[in-house]
Amino acid sequence: GCAGSGKGDQDSAVTLPAEAPEKAKYHYNLGWIAGQNGKLQVALGHLNKALKLHPNYPEALHDKGLALGKLGYVKEAIPSFEKAIKLKPNFAEAYFNLGVAYVQTGDRQRARDLFSRCLSIDPVHGKAHMSMAGLFEQEGNTDAAKRHLVEYLRGKPGDAAARTYLGELYFQAGLFQSAVPEYQRALREEPRNSRAAYRLGVIYHNGNQLDNAMFYYNKVLALDANHAETLTNMGSIAFTKRNYRQAYNYYERAVGLDSSNVVAREQLIKIKALVSQQTP
Repeated sequence: GCAGSGKGDQDSAVTLPAEAPEKAKYHYNLGWIAGQNGKLQVALGHLNKALKLHPNYPEALHDKGLALGKLGYVKEAIPSFEKAIKLKPNFAEAYFNLGVAYVQTGDRQRARDLFSRCLSIDPVHGKAHMSMAGLFEQEGNTDAAKRHLVEYLRGKPGDAAARTYLGELYFQAGLFQSAVPEYQRALREEPRNSRAAYRLGVIYHNGNQLDNAMFYYNKVLALDANHAETLTNMGSIAFTKRNYRQAYNYYERAVGLDSSNVVAREQLIKIKALVSQQTP
């Protein structure tokens, strides 16, 4: 049945504990639950109550910073994270989220220092490795970015997005042999990963392994029938194999999707000329 509402009811689940630190913990827990459910204003209300009762509560300060940041008050979140760190110097997650706040305010150097501090406390902090990879890539230091991605993937080997990201860094550096296993693993983890399938097609195409290239290009089209670059590349392979009718169909579809596709348009003209020469 329903619980009564009289003052005599002693339901321990809803009764505030007597001591201030315990009351603070109670509000902190309610704030944490609200935050997990995306109720950020409710979370802030409880966290502020917890901090009124216990101002030097690092976890509550940290979560208040998180809620403020998610609500768009990034600059206002920074002092909460800083105070949490001052009270709890080995608070890796607070260093990380303070770093995120500085990324959002445009201070990348400060962010990098904070992510490094986070990793010195927790060397397998995945999000810090991913954030460092992003910062280093933006600075053009792809070797450092790759090192952080490799470290991240030690802890999360099945993360298809991170595998694809690492594959991209290898691909952009022209390290195709290193890119292939990353894209293949990404595709095993996430079979609908059209980016990984397309890159594998391109790598095999450039290496003149045309059957392998077609295998991956077909995977792309199964996921995205309107992938113009893939259709153009399949046209190129069909043309190389002198399957002109098939090549024409691929190029025609590519131009239909993107009328500014110069390669496909020129190949259509070339095929028409070849076919007219062959016709008696």
